[in-house]
Amino acid sequence: MARHLGVSYIYKKSKPTHPAEPIASHGMQALATLPEELRKDLADALVRLDAQPIAEVIARVLEQDAQLGELVARSANRFAYTAIYRVEYSESAAGRLHQYRRKISAR
Repeated sequence: MARHLGVSYIYKKSKPTHPAEPIASHGMQALATLPEELRKDLADALVRLDAQPIAEVIARVLEQDAQLGELVARSANRFAYTAIYRVEYSESAAGRLHQYRRKISAR
C-alpha cells in the first residue's frame, strides 16, 4: 500500500511498561518467606483458576508482605497464573528436596 500511495511508514519501537513476568524474576525468595499454609492456599487457588479465591489469597499475601502482594497482584491482573504457580511450585519442590536431603544425611 505504501508503494501505491507514495508514503513510507515509520515504526516506533516501544518498551514494555513492566517486565513480562515480574513474579518469575523477583518472587522465588520472597514467596519462600510466606507461611507454608498461605503458599499452599495460593497454589490451590491458582490450580482452580478461579479469580475470587485467587484475589482472597492475594489479599492475605498483601497483609503479610505488601511489596510481594503487589507483585503477585500485578501478575494475577495480567492473568499470569502459570508464572506465579511455577515460582511457588519450584520453591516448594526445592524446599522438599532440601528437607529430604537433611533427613538422609541425619541417618
